[in-house]
Amino acid sequence: MMKRTTMIILLASLSLTAVQAQQKSTDNTFAGKASSIWKKTKKTTKKVTKSIKREFGIDDSKDAQLRAQYMPIYTEDRYHGDDAIALKEACLQKFRKVYPNAVVKSLVLPMKTWGSISLTEGDKVVGYQQYLTCYILAQDGTDGYINAEYRFDRQRLVGEAFEKMNGRYPKQTRIDVLPEDVYDKIKH
Repeated sequence: MMKRTTMIILLASLSLTAVQAQQKSTDNTFAGKASSIWKKTKKTTKKVTKSIKREFGIDDSKDAQLRAQYMPIYTEDRYHGDDAIALKEACLQKFRKVYPNAVVKSLVLPMKTWGSISLTEGDKVVGYQQYLTCYILAQDGTDGYINAEYRFDRQRLVGEAFEKMNGRYPKQTRIDVLPEDVYDKIKH
């Protein structure tokens, strides 16, 4: 739908620009007319593109591109289950094995509850898998920061208790190394 709307607006602007260019052109050579049409079309296209991005809330600034390239920096701890302290400790132990000298600035579980996925065989639900993420932000000397994501996964069959998934409790799923200038731009 968005592509279709964009193409319609773009084609309309191109045809309007071409008609206007033909009417206002003072250079009667073919090259002069073509150059004039091209310049006006380019200008109109930029305006239409900017308008469409603004309408759909698309931010293509350099800071927005950085935020898309790196994970968010989470600072709010939203999970407060009985196992929250144990989960954080497990996450921290895994992190310390890889980065023993990094100074931890924050350790959070940003999800309110465990996310859940139904496990199916054909059309039948046979079990459930749950996941919860943990984020650690640590300073790496004076050079930058380490933003680490870990994921806890557990599953159960219908009628049984949840069990930790082997090798995925927690599992490191992503690490971003942030230079100081990048950190300053993406922190909230």
